[in-house]
Amino acid sequence: MNYDWLLRQVFSVLVRLIPAIIGLWFWYRYTKGEKAFIILLGYDVIGIIIGAFLAYYYHNNIVMSHIYAIMEVWLLSIFYQKYMTSKSVKQILSWFPFIYTVFSIVMIIGFTGVFNNNPSSNSIRALFTIVFGSIALTQIVTEDENLIHQGNFWIILGLVSYYLLNIGYLSMKYWLIKTDSTLTWGLFTILRYSFYVVNIFYALGLWLIAKERKQKIVTEDIVST
Repeated sequence: MNYDWLLRQVFSVLVRLIPAIIGLWFWYRYTKGEKAFIILLGYDVIGIIIGAFLAYYYHNNIVMSHIYAIMEVWLLSIFYQKYMTSKSVKQILSWFPFIYTVFSIVMIIGFTGVFNNNPSSNSIRALFTIVFGSIALTQIVTEDENLIHQGNFWIILGLVSYYLLNIGYLSMKYWLIKTDSTLTWGLFTILRYSFYVVNIFYALGLWLIAKERKQKIVTEDIVST
C-alpha cells in the first residue's frame, strides 16, 4: 500500500469534515440555502471516501466527480437564491440546474464517457459559481460593511476564489493529462491546497453564522422577558 497516498486521503477527509461537522452541529440555526450548502459538504466527505476506494481498487473515480458536479450546481442554486434581487435572475437560477444536468449527461454518455473528465461541464460549473457568487458577494458588501464577521461572506469568497484559481485546470484537465503530466500535477497541487484553504473559509463562515443566530436568539429572549 502507498502510505503517502493514504495519508493524503485521510488528511483530505479530515479537512472536509471540519465545516461539515460544524454545519451538522448547528443545523437548526441555518436557513434553507445554508442547509443546502451543508448537504453539499456532507456529500463531498462521502464522495472523497468512496472515490478513494474506487481509485485504489479500480484506478478510476471520475464517476464520483460527475455526480458531485451535478449535485453542486443544484445545491448552490438553492444557496444563492436569497442573494438574487431580480426575478429574472432568480428564474435563471431555478432553471439552470435542469439544463446543466441534461447537458452533462449528454456530454458524458455521448462524448467523453463515464470514466473520463467532462471539461465542458466543468467549465460551465465553474463559471456558474463565479458569476452567481460574485453577484452574491456584491449584495453582501452593499448590505454590511463589517464583512469579517459575515459568515456567508467567507463561504461565498471561498467558492468564488476556488474556481477563479482552478477554472483553467478544470477546463483543460481532459487534454492536459494526455499531453503534459508535469503541468497537470502542478495545477492539481494548486487545486488541492486551495481546496484545503477554502474549507477553512467554509468552517469559519458556518461558525460565524451559527454564532450570530445564537446571539439573536438570546437577545430576543431578553427582550421578551
